[in-house]
Amino acid sequence: MSQSASRSTPGYTIDPNPILSRLVLAKTFLTFMDVSEDRATNTVSAILELPGLKKEDIHTSWDDGEIMVWGETPDVEEGGYSVGERNIGAFCRCLRTPPGTKASRKDVKISLKNGLLTLTFPGAPETVLKKTTKNLLGH
Repeated sequence: MSQSASRSTPGYTIDPNPILSRLVLAKTFLTFMDVSEDRATNTVSAILELPGLKKEDIHTSWDDGEIMVWGETPDVEEGGYSVGERNIGAFCRCLRTPPGTKASRKDVKISLKNGLLTLTFPGAPETVLKKTTKNLLGH
């Protein structure tokens, strides 16, 4: 089995990314995330809370309409008494793009500011949204 095979390649289940494979096997936590749609610009934005991390600490991947964000929040060693309530260690979060979205990895805009990672990408075409709503309502 080839280590360079994609997760979406039929018959292959090994992820080619050794960091991601380690995180999946380790105990991971979900970082908080808000997702919103801007109908005026037909974009979707996801904001993830990643306090204290730098851009180089955060990894992203795009695979067949799924955006994955992962990394590791380091434990801060302090001398003396301390109480910790923040999540530390490995985190992983997946987000599927809306059905009918024709976006590719290059269409995903990523920014990190004040501990908030923002992912913005094109939304689904209006015709797909109407068709999905119609199917869900049975009309």
